[in-house]
Parts: sequence; C-alpha cells; structure tokens
Amino acid sequence: MQERRRNKYADMTEEEMEKYFQERHAQEVYTRRGGDLDDQPYDDDITQNGLLPSTKDPNLWIVKVRMGEEKQIALQLMRKYLAFQNTEEPLQIKSVVVKEGLKGIIYIEAFKKSHVATAIEKIAAINQYQITMVPIGEMVDSLKVVKDIPSLKPGTYVRLKRTMYKDDLAQVDWVDIAQNRVNLKLVPRVDYTRMRGALRNPDDRAVRSKRRPQPKLFDLEKIKSIGGEVTNDGDFVIFEGGHYRRGFLYKEFPMNSVIADGVKPSLTELERFQETADDLRKELESTTLKEKGHSFAPGDNIEVTDGELVNLRGTVQSVDGDKVVILPHHKDLTEPLTLNAFEMRKFFKAGDHVRVVQGRYEGDTGLILRVEDNLVILISDLTMDELKVLPKDVQLCADVATGVDSIGQYQYQDLVMLDKETVGVIVRLEREHVEVLTMHGKTVRVKPQAIQCKKESKFAKAMDSQKNTIQAGDLVKIVDGPHANKRDIDDEKEGVIKHLFRTWAFIYSRKHPLHGGIFVCKTRHLLLAGAKHTDTASIQTLDADLLRSPNPLASPHPSNGAATPALSHSSRSVAGAQSVRGGAPGYGGGGPISGGGGGVRRNTAIIGKNVRISQGQFKGYYGIVKDATDTTVRVELHTMPKTINMDMSKVVEVGGAALGGPAPSTFGRTPNINDARGRTPTYGYGSQTPMYGGGANTPMHDGGRTPHYGGGMTPAYDAGGRTPTHSSSWDPAVANTPAHPSSSMDDDDFVSSSFGSSGFGNSGFGFPSSTPNSQRGQTTPYASTTPKSGTSAMYSDYAAASPYPKSNYNDSATASPFHSSQGPTIIPENFLKSGEWCKVDLCVNVRRAFPDEDVHSLEGVIRSISDGRCDVYFDEIDDDRTVGFDYLLPCKPQQGDQARVIFGNDTGTKGSVVSVDGLEGVLRISGSEGDIRIFSMSLLCKIC
Repeated sequence: MQERRRNKYADMTEEEMEKYFQERHAQEVYTRRGGDLDDQPYDDDITQNGLLPSTKDPNLWIVKVRMGEEKQIALQLMRKYLAFQNTEEPLQIKSVVVKEGLKGIIYIEAFKKSHVATAIEKIAAINQYQITMVPIGEMVDSLKVVKDIPSLKPGTYVRLKRTMYKDDLAQVDWVDIAQNRVNLKLVPRVDYTRMRGALRNPDDRAVRSKRRPQPKLFDLEKIKSIGGEVTNDGDFVIFEGGHYRRGFLYKEFPMNSVIADGVKPSLTELERFQETADDLRKELESTTLKEKGHSFAPGDNIEVTDGELVNLRGTVQSVDGDKVVILPHHKDLTEPLTLNAFEMRKFFKAGDHVRVVQGRYEGDTGLILRVEDNLVILISDLTMDELKVLPKDVQLCADVATGVDSIGQYQYQDLVMLDKETVGVIVRLEREHVEVLTMHGKTVRVKPQAIQCKKESKFAKAMDSQKNTIQAGDLVKIVDGPHANKRDIDDEKEGVIKHLFRTWAFIYSRKHPLHGGIFVCKTRHLLLAGAKHTDTASIQTLDADLLRSPNPLASPHPSNGAATPALSHSSRSVAGAQSVRGGAPGYGGGGPISGGGGGVRRNTAIIGKNVRISQGQFKGYYGIVKDATDTTVRVELHTMPKTINMDMSKVVEVGGAALGGPAPSTFGRTPNINDARGRTPTYGYGSQTPMYGGGANTPMHDGGRTPHYGGGMTPAYDAGGRTPTHSSSWDPAVANTPAHPSSSMDDDDFVSSSFGSSGFGNSGFGFPSSTPNSQRGQTTPYASTTPKSGTSAMYSDYAAASPYPKSNYNDSATASPFHSSQGPTIIPENFLKSGEWCKVDLCVNVRRAFPDEDVHSLEGVIRSISDGRCDVYFDEIDDDRTVGFDYLLPCKPQQGDQARVIFGNDTGTKGSVVSVDGLEGVLRISGSEGDIRIFSMSLLCKIC
C-alpha cells in the first residue's frame, strides 16, 4: 500500500501534488465541520495562548486594605514608587490594580512577596500580614472584566457575532443557562444552487463556494429538486444537521456569540418573523425599530444639528459614504466643508416643491405648505390631499409626478366590495395598497388582494328625498345630513353621483377637499337638481292607527266614549278602511277616491290603466299608472325602466280622453254608505237613542258570557247604568241619555281631528235632519243643534260601525301588538339646552355656535357628564371635546339603529328602529316580546 502511494506521488508534478492535497484537506475540513462555518481559524487560538502569564512573568499578590480606601491606597503606592525611584533602594513592584466593585482588596504585581511587603510598609490602611499569591492559572480569571450581559428571554431579538449568520436578526427560542447556550430562530441561508446527494457533480464536489447565500425561508420542494435528503422529527424537518419548522431554522449557539444590547430590527426584518398582520402590529408596539438616517443628494438644503457648527445651513455639493461636502450659507464661510452625515439633517421651507423618495407616499410630488418639528406637510399634485411625511423621506425636485390610475384590475374611483356587506370607492392608489372610502364614511387602507370584486352601478337607481328617481351621472343637491350646508347664507352643496349602492350614494364634488372630491351620502339626503323641494314638515305621514287591527277585547278609552271607529281621532279607522294617504270612508272617503279631509286623496280608479303622455319632455311615451292623486299621476314607462311623476292634465288614457279633472265626491249622496249614524238601529253611538253596544245595556249585547270582560258586570264597566253613577252627566265617557255634546268638554274633541280641519268641526251653523241619510246623519233627540260643534267624538273599542266598510280585515285575526305614541312631537328648545336628556353613550351633534369649528357637523358619543358639560368623543378626528349642554343636539337614528326616547311620557324607553316614515319612526321596544310603537323622530336619539 505504501509502495503504491509512494509511486503515485513520484509520478505527480508539483502542481498536481499541490492540487491533490488542497482538495483532500478541503474535503476533510468540510466533512468535519458539517458544512458550516462555525469554527474559527486555529492560529487564532495559538495567538491567544501566547498572551497567557507563565512562571517567567511577575506574580499577582492579594493585599487586604481598609474598605472604601482602595483607590486612595493605589494612588499612595504610586506616589511612593515615584519617590523611591531615584534612590538606592527603589520599590520592586510592577503595578497596582484596583478592581471596580471588589471591596477591601487590591492586587499588586511583583516577583517576590518581600517586594510587596517593602512597598506597603508604614501604610496604615493596609494589612501587612495577609499577603496571598494568586495561582498562575487563576490570574486571567481574577482580572477578567465580565460584561453584564442582559438576561435573554424567549421572544427577544438578538444578532449573531460570527458564522455565516453574522449580523443576522434572530429570535430567542429557549435559553440553557447551565450549558451557557441559547437556541435561536432565524431565517436560514441555504445554497439552493449547489447539488446534493446523487445529483452532486464529482468535479466540483470539493470546491467550496465563498459566497454567502441570501436569507430565505426554507423551501422543501427546492431541497428535493437539488437532491437533498430530509427527515422528519416531530414538527421539525432535518436537513444537513439543521432543524427547520415553518421555513425557519432553529439552531443552538454559545451565549457569547450573540449580541443582545441595542438590537433595533428594521421593519423588513420584523415582517419576515411575523406570520400575520396582527402579529406584526403587536410586535411593533413592543419593539424599537432601527433608526434610518437622512439620505443626502447634491442640491439638498441641510442644517447642522450637532457639533461646533450647529444650526449652520448650507447646500450639499457631494456625498462620499458617510462624509458630506456642503457649501455653507454664511458670509464668513466661503469654502466647502466636510461633515459627517449624522451631524446634519435636511432643511425645507414653505413653497418648496419636493418628491417623496421613500415611505408610504413614495413617488408622489407636491408643494410644501408648512414645516413642523421633524414633519413636513405638503399638498399632493395628483390628489390635492395633504400628506404628512418625514423630512428624510423627501427631496427637492422640479418635475411633477404623473401618477397611476390603476393597480391590477382596479382603477381610481372604482366601486369595489370589501366584504358581503361593505362596499366603497377607491380614492387613492399606492404601490402596494389602495385607500377605499366605505359607504359608512370611513377610509380603510387595504391590499388589492383583500378586495373581493369590482361592482357596477351603471343601472342602479334609487329615490331622493322627494321620491324622484336618481341614478349614476345625475346632478344632485345635498339638502340634509352631515354634508349639507347648515347655514342659510350658504348655497346648497351640489355634486355628481358616481356610484349608487342600496341607499348610499357616492358623490363627486370639486368643492369637497378630501378623498379627491368623493364623499358618501344617504339617498334620502339628496334632491335631484331641478326638482321641487318640499318641506318635510308639510308632508302628511302614515298614521299609526292604520296599522292597528280591530281589537274587541281592548279597554275602552276614557276620552272616546262610544263613537264610531270611522269618526275617531284624526279620522282614523281601526277597521282598516283608511287609505294609505290618510283618507277615511266617512266624510270624504269611500269609492275610488280616498283620503282624509286635510290630506292628499288617492285616486284609485285609474291605477293600472295604460296611458300616453301628451305634454312635456316625455311626450309620446306610453306607460302604466302605478299610483295617482287628484292632480298627479305616477307612470311607469314601457320603453325604459323608469317611473316618473306627471300632472294629471298631461296624461291621456289610451283610447280615451284626458284624465285631468276633479275627483268624484260622495258628499250629499242618498243613501250614503259611508255614514252610519243615520241608520236605525245604529251601532257604536253610545250618546244616541237607540243605542246598541253601549255599556248601559242590560243585558249587554253579547254580555251573557261568564266571565265576560266588561260585559255582564253590574254595574257595567264605565257604563251609564251604574247606581249610583260615579260620573257626572257631563262626562263624555258615559252613555247618558240625552247626551251632551262631548266636544264642549273633551280636550280631544273633534275640532282637532282631520274632519274638523276640513270645515265641519267648528262651524257656526246647524245641520238639518236628513232621512234616510245625508252627509250628516240624524240624531235623536237632538235633531238639529244650533250652533252645533259636530258629532260626538266619543269612541269605544267595543263598538263597531254597521255595516263595516269593505276592507281586508279578517275578524278571526288576532290583534297586532302595535301602539301609537300619544305624547308630544316636538322637544322645546329650553329642554334641549337644559341637558336633562343627555346620557352616556348617546350620539350627539354640535351646534355651529360652538367655538371649535373642527367638530361642526361631526357625530360624537357622550363619554361622561359633569357640571353642565359633556365629554364627547369624535371618531372622525379620534379626539375628545368638552361641550356644554346648550351646544348639543340629539342625533336622529336611522333604520336599524338603537334609539332612546328623550322627551315625553315615555322618556327612557329604548329599542331598535324598525323603519322611518317621514317624521315618525317605528320602534321595537327592548325587553318586550315584539312590542312595537311609533314615536316622533324628534323625540328619539341614537345610541352608539
């Protein structure tokens, strides 16, 4: 074997032998080190061992001294050494060492113990009899200065001192104090270009790459593609001795190979270690990021912040690494100066045109409006928005950024869907994010991948505040809501509808300063340009009693007596005969024309007919009538999906004449089917004779049941047959015979009803008898009362008109739990300013008289109340304000909001707003099973 090896070397040239031994030893070193660079060169250890003390060096002696005087004794020994230096017997000691923190002991370096004894002689603060030599092997450790290494805890960030991971960021996984080792989680540096296993090339097997691989998460597929062999150990994947999990390398290192002090990771490094955005957000709250200095370029204006030339300003001429050459702006300094980059910062003044070179708004340009402490506020050339950036992130420039109007499949001002219930409009495009103004008026910043889809609103339609049809592209006015002009001297705000989504409209206005002119409004706050604006206070709203079913088991109202339901308050009919527009079958209702005395009457005779428009911009169009009144008609066109309002005189029935003209009336008709009082017998009129259904009947009609609510009682509930009677003969709630006109005594008399408003309730003339029936039925014995103030307004829920007007009412149906509020409809101004209605968690608006204009028209939430003031939090500005009671207004709730009644008998009632109809809102009371009530919207306040 040796002979063959010797012959092998004999046949080699010098170059071949050199190459052979280099490859051989390189392969052995690589195999021994496991493919890593953890070990240091051996010559470093040899050099360090040569510096250790030996027997030929002076010894180290321990001398005890008086505690607290260690440094003074060292100085005294130094002065004594200098004093004896030029004498015949100089001191033979070499040095004196005082170790910080070591009390009562000093070290003296000398060859012999006698030399130390001579040096400390006659010094009172030194114990001359206790001199101890330090063993040679312990000399280094005794004087070693150990740095106070902060205790490493799992989760803290460190950096490595050596190996291929030098200066890389790592996270502590666990610490083994006994073995002085720490296990770190770090981003691996794996060379994916070098083949492994069977795919390894024999020619370059021993050639080792000196290039350090880039940090990248472990990729199992790439490892398999280059022939790497991996094994599994629980959650870990083992490759070439390293343990990998979720792409990270977990490896042990000595404790002294990590840097724990002053580690400030950059944002990019932190993003690698966090798996979700929430993890990164939490990490940023507890981690100090790496501070970046200013990046200077020739032409930048700078200001010196440190050194002897502090506050000196100048212009950058050239940059060489950390050295910056500037030309000072000073009359006495005419030569260029070279300064360090960390000693200066960029300087800007208002009016400079700059470009953002890094950060969130990178690439944008704008004009500087003002400069604050370490902050530059500029207005963007593209969006005209105010941008707040750091001075180090901007640079002077003369050109204007062109910007981009699309990112991927999304463009500027597109309507997009963020989730199944939220849409918004893109109001800003960035490199990797977009800003979206949601339908709730909030701005969110998301990545394009987080957007579900783009929506089209070209064919979407909605109704404005006056029930006009609006669609994208229409010019509208903002007449209500937070974006409306509150002062009368201001013009109404106008804009063009960009997108419609359900009841929200995204509007563009050049006068709106935010979000590129885009803002969002409710469609009920808009008015189509050119349409007539009607005061909402004059619009008759739907009466709550229309929705109430006849309840034969309801308690009699004390102010209603036994009046016919058709003649109850405001001409309401619990029998369901009142029309949607407010009409009642009695006195102006009935037939094809329905409507109350003072309300809009609905013409149902022409609904469903085909008509042709004879005048106006839609002249010649055909359509079908969807609704009609005496003067107007609502037509759905056949040729386009649009419904318009037209004057009755401008519409002609197909194959017939014009539809215009007064509606037919049933007044004076004999017989009149809509008036039940002239009939004999009459039902429900307790004040006339004969009377059926009153409480004075014995036995009462249908009162023979036992028990019967209010029927067979003797005396009957609230009836005139009680002996003795508990009510006066003037009590309108009692069926006295003869009956006195209740209108003279009852506060809820017929004058206040809609019937009285039509001219009958307070007339100064009487009504003659008419048989069998006229507009006014005959009463007995008071056939003609002069003056007569109207029919009795007494009403009983037990009584029923005979016959019932035709309706959809089913007498077998149960009554709905629906009640109408009978309290006030307007809150007095003095009550609002008193602040009695203010409660915590109520939403409020601030009057424009409030001095702080930043919170005008903003919606706030009451946080606390004290001393006539409220602490109000405003979400849009993310700040609190202290506002007095006299500056606060309740915020009206919308459909779906939680609300509270703040005035009237029902003060404190809470519930959910089911719907809003004009000036009234339907409230589902909290804590009750389906109880629904109607309140005036002015009495409700939104709960946030």
